[in-house]
Amino acid sequence: MKAAVGTVVPGTPIEVWVLDEARARQQGTVTRVWAKRGMRPRASRDHRYTWALIFGVVCPERAVGSAFVLPEVHVSP
Repeated sequence: MKAAVGTVVPGTPIEVWVLDEARARQQGTVTRVWAKRGMRPRASRDHRYTWALIFGVVCPERAVGSAFVLPEVHVSP
């Protein structure tokens, strides 16, 4: 823990927060068409999908939290 804190003025309050992330995907629904029994008809379907990144943080000591949803995230090296 000391390495994560680095140099902090003595007496400064420190809060520990926990982060979790998830990636959710939404894809089109299954396409259904009428056909004679035993036949496999052709049906066009939308194969596009979208992603959303969900981030949530919690401070267990104060019992508070926050979450946000982002369509994309860019991380610098």
